[in-house]
Amino acid sequence: MTLFPKMTLVFVLWFAGALMQSAQAHSQLVQSIPANGDRLTSSPSALHLQYNEEVRLLSVELVGNEHGEIDIDFRRARRANDHFRISVPELESDDYTITWTLIGEDGHRVSGTILFVLDRD
Repeated sequence: MTLFPKMTLVFVLWFAGALMQSAQAHSQLVQSIPANGDRLTSSPSALHLQYNEEVRLLSVELVGNEHGEIDIDFRRARRANDHFRISVPELESDDYTITWTLIGEDGHRVSGTILFVLDRD
């Protein structure tokens, strides 16, 4: 095999691999407030979720280990966006879990959790 066909083969294989990798990439949370593992001393007024691309946010739940599910101001997104702000009531000291589910541009559902502690003492 001469040099040109070898280079062409290498390029075709590289390009196919790059396409497969981008096709497998899903939407990802890139930033949240509070962040995973945060230890807060005052209640957040809202949850902020930022993703690497526009997504449709399907659900967000906030649950305290001691206080159970917290009623938050979440409405399913009608339009895709990459940043969401969800108002929350004044929270008591507790260990909290935020669970979110979305549909990305590729049509796949993606879910995740964020854990934080509120210690007002």
